[in-house]
Amino acid sequence: MAPRIVILKRADKKIKQIYIYLLENWNQKVADDFYKRVESITNLIATYPYIGQSSAKKQHIRRKLITKHNCLYYTFKNDSIIILDVIDTRRNPVKNPYE
Repeated sequence: MAPRIVILKRADKKIKQIYIYLLENWNQKVADDFYKRVESITNLIATYPYIGQSSAKKQHIRRKLITKHNCLYYTFKNDSIIILDVIDTRRNPVKNPYE
């Protein structure tokens, strides 16, 4: 049985913000490709939960690159995979709560 995917509000909000940014500043295809990439990564994590790299600060949290500018952080509990956050990789690493 595939694990249940739970996306926290913070992660959902950031995914929507990135989508809207891409839609306004690039085009529909780029925005849709980003969203498809997020879905693809989520499905991959559901199939192979240990595929992501462990976080430096918190070993129970894992990360998977969405694009070269965005990284998805997740953890798993019981039969659920919890998508915690999406962080910009260009951000100051000191401000990243997971690394």
